[in-house]
Amino acid sequence: MHETKVLAQEILDRTGQNVYLCYQCAKCSAGCPLAEYVDLTPSQMMRALQLGQDGMVLNSTTISLCASCQTCNTRCPQGLDVAHLMDTLHIIARERGVQATCTGRSRFPGYLFCATFVCLGAPTKRR
Repeated sequence: MHETKVLAQEILDRTGQNVYLCYQCAKCSAGCPLAEYVDLTPSQMMRALQLGQDGMVLNSTTISLCASCQTCNTRCPQGLDVAHLMDTLHIIARERGVQATCTGRSRFPGYLFCATFVCLGAPTKRR
């Protein structure tokens, strides 16, 4: 039987980012331009990781909708690379067979972009 690592440890192994350094100041969430469109803000994602709520994190719309704009990184007093964490979580979710969860977010202005490129995959290059 295949045993999966605790998500916080897997993130540490892959990225060198220790989610336990986050002390919930929420500056990342305050600056996030997509915070109102996701189910978990960046600080909520960090807390869920700290508490071992791996299923909640991997099924969150946040990892699919994150714009990787780096605002969270510049605001983090602990120097955590939250955007890189989101990218890594997206990769881990795919590796574990978790489907991207973009559905039901029609109030998000970029919903069609998300549905087309993030959930379905980018179209192949044409010559």
